[in-house]
Amino acid sequence: MAAATLFGYDAVATCMNYDRDLAQHRRFGVLNARNLLCLQSELISLETQLAELDAQANDFTRGNDVWSMPRSWHALERAQNSEHLEVVLKIRDRLDIYSGLVGFILSSIPISVVCTSGTLIMKLPKRQGTAVSGLVARSKETR
Repeated sequence: MAAATLFGYDAVATCMNYDRDLAQHRRFGVLNARNLLCLQSELISLETQLAELDAQANDFTRGNDVWSMPRSWHALERAQNSEHLEVVLKIRDRLDIYSGLVGFILSSIPISVVCTSGTLIMKLPKRQGTAVSGLVARSKETR
């Protein structure tokens, strides 16, 4: 049988497979950064929502001796109000995505990180010919 002739993506992928120098892919850095910002915003909202649910379930503030907030995973799964569990599971899902994306972004760009007096400073390398040159990102350390 004659060897099949490859065309299009099939041909390019085959070449990339045999020569790693040809295996170059776009990083979609701006889209990844934008997605990261959206995930941060969503996680902040979920964090606030969970804190509000905890406060509502805190019976000590109403003078009761019983704490109705689930204190274990088993109790959380068996609770009549499944909103707590839904928020916790949503946070878990988003954190998994967020952590993977942060790891990808931090591993794919050369940065220097300095931590002084509770502030994390990430210095990105200067890029010629871009609107963002010598960007310094600052964020407060979280708990």
